[in-house]
Amino acid sequence: MKKRKILYLINSFNIGGAEKVMAKIVPNLDKEKYNIIVVALKMGSGQIISGIEKRGIEIINLGARNKFDFRVAIKLYKLLKKKEINILWCSLFHAALLGRVIGKLTKTPIIINWEHNENF
Repeated sequence: MKKRKILYLINSFNIGGAEKVMAKIVPNLDKEKYNIIVVALKMGSGQIISGIEKRGIEIINLGARNKFDFRVAIKLYKLLKKKEINILWCSLFHAALLGRVIGKLTKTPIIINWEHNENF
């Protein structure tokens, strides 16, 4: 069976609740079934990624300068096409908003949006 390709998209590599959850979940996904790439819209502190990198998971920073940096949309579009992603897993508002739009444009088969601690 061919491995499915998951791209986990998050706002940044800062240390927050969503980032900690990502750092616990991603390394424990079955490597026999999935190829995993973790992508951040911007780097942030970067402290959360060391444990993920040690497990051989590819880490990519799209380099957003601010939340309105539309170059990131183009980079994400190209990345989804190049890597032939099957599952786009988006975490937090900005990543989910951008991921949903670009995922639809690239016809990514499965798009998951995960909101954390939203007050309404």
